[in-house]
Amino acid sequence: MAQLFTATKPLYHPREVAQLLQYKSLTSVYALINSGHLKCHCRKPGTKGIKITGKSLEGYLNNNVVEEDHYQE
Repeated sequence: MAQLFTATKPLYHPREVAQLLQYKSLTSVYALINSGHLKCHCRKPGTKGIKITGKSLEGYLNNNVVEEDHYQE
């Protein structure tokens, strides 16, 4: 399968990831981090220092693609 998303930066702020994933809140991004789907680095204690790695974002987006659906009613 072809790679659909290529990270342009090594680290992303959770708000940037929420925008890429079209999430309205950061809660879902933090849930992906807590579940291990996204890897992050924490520069400071608390959530303000969290940065998601570009490689983990690439992996998540490219592995969670729905192939063409042939559903018909």
